[in-house]
Formats: sequence, structure tokens, C-alpha cells
Amino acid sequence: MHLNNFNFKSELDFDILRSNFQKEWITELDNIITNYVYTYRGMKNKRYFYKPGNYVGRNEEKTPKEISDYFKRTLYAPNIYILDFVCKNIDFFKNQIFLDNGAGMGILSVYLKKLGITCFNYDDFSQISEVVFDTFVEKSLNLKIERVQNTIPEKFDILTSSGIGIMNPIFLNRDIKLIMVDSRYDLDSNYTTKEIINKLVSNDNVLKYSDLSIYKKK
Repeated sequence: MHLNNFNFKSELDFDILRSNFQKEWITELDNIITNYVYTYRGMKNKRYFYKPGNYVGRNEEKTPKEISDYFKRTLYAPNIYILDFVCKNIDFFKNQIFLDNGAGMGILSVYLKKLGITCFNYDDFSQISEVVFDTFVEKSLNLKIERVQNTIPEKFDILTSSGIGIMNPIFLNRDIKLIMVDSRYDLDSNYTTKEIINKLVSNDNVLKYSDLSIYKKK
């Protein structure tokens, strides 16, 4: 599927986000996150993990306040755009397997699972140690998400990287269809390994989707 065939109207669609993620459900997830962050000791930056949407003012720069507030600041701005893009193109994404690079607790994967999408969670554990957030989510929301690991699965289709710009060279051995990255860590920057960029993605096949850069595999 060529990128031009996607619905990529860059304005966030609040109606489609609200219809897929009900306010009561988000409130429950927010409570789970709060309880986990303040009872778990393996975090170096609890301020970020508690409310990613408040961190360094990024959401104020990129996301309408009413949408950030609706999600109770549980999502960093680029992840809101990922969800918006996925919801607008759900017929394509519903059968794709995701991998979130730098997943942290795995919050994005909870939202994707709500859409029926499986998302593996990869983290190098530099800011957070072994994560068992999935057990809290399954118990309270009855959603089974993938546990955060520092290993990468053999098979996935979509790579997201919204909180970290460094990519593991092992991605070169994976057949990735799309890469969605935080626009701060754009693929022509120094944050990302040039070899991975050149071999995995096509720089002339890219969408600039507000806070995201979306690249299609060559």
C-alpha cells in the first residue's frame, strides 16, 4: 500500500478518538498507571512515566489541550498522532503486528490492544527496569498486552518509535512495512543509525503527519 493511499489528514479527529477510547475507560487506565508508577521502584524518571503528556511541555506545542486532557495526559503527543492515524486507517492496521521501540511501561500497546491490535513492547531498560505493567492491565481492564522485553520478536509489520531515536541494528533483519517516528528523531537526523535508515526505508516515500514522520519500506 502506497503512503498516498492512506487517510493522512493531519488534524487530529477528536470524534474518531472519542468513539474508540471512551472517557470512562481512559479514567480507569489512568488510575492503573498512577497506582503502578507509585508502587513500582524500577523507574529513573517517574515524572515522565506518571504523566507523559505533561513532560517538557511537548503536548502543549503539538496537541490541542482538550485532546491531551481527554486522554488524561497518559499519552505523549506523538502517540496521540499514532492512534489517530491508526484509527483513520483501521482497515489496514487491524491485521498488522506492531513493535513499539522504547516502549517504557507499554502504554501505547494498551490503546492499540483496545483497537484489537497486537503490539510487542521493546525497551533497553535504561530508564525503567523489568516491567510487569501488563499484569495490572489484564487484572483491571481484562486486556492482555505483551510484556515489555529487551528482546525483539522475529515477526512484526509496523515499527513505532515515539520516545527514543536510537534504533537497534537488529531491525535490519526484520521485514518492516512502515516506520512511525517522533518528528524530533526524524530519520535524517543524527539520532538514528544511518545504515538502518538507508536499508529499511525510502526517504522519498514519507508522510509528515504533524508530530510524526511515517516512512514506508523500500
